[in-house]
Amino acid sequence: MRLSLNGEEWAVRGTGTMPGSGRQVAWVDGGPDVTSVFVESLSRGFSRGIGNAVAREFDLQPSPGKPLSSRSVQDALAMAQTAQAPLAGVDFMTRLDLSAVGNGGGFRQVAQQAGVDPAGLSPARRQRIDAEMAGRFEAAAREGPTALPVAAAWLTDLLKTSGL
Repeated sequence: MRLSLNGEEWAVRGTGTMPGSGRQVAWVDGGPDVTSVFVESLSRGFSRGIGNAVAREFDLQPSPGKPLSSRSVQDALAMAQTAQAPLAGVDFMTRLDLSAVGNGGGFRQVAQQAGVDPAGLSPARRQRIDAEMAGRFEAAAREGPTALPVAAAWLTDLLKTSGL
């Protein structure tokens, strides 16, 4: 088995599962900089902000030709998982506040500012708005939580779109 990233390849020497999290791991042989690959993977798997914060905390600097200890990997993954939970909670609260189906306070306020009467929105249109908002939140999740003004601007656009 071979691992490939950005045109470079490494031989996979072993695979396994992280205790507790169940994440798949692979031990690779060689490669110019395993630490940089790991930090990039953290950023892709969690968010760029979390990946950068973990790299700073554990001083994960480019180290061509040097191995990365499994203990460092485990500790870095644990920190990333711990950091991700509260950030996901921020988006959850924003989604709840701006929910068309849930008729959240933020939703009513944005609708009023957009000149839309929430009472005039059908249940089907409310569901389409929430589905579209969910897609936008998911697309933005790699960068971290979405600021309320950004999500409110998305909602304003959706409310003014006649197709939704």
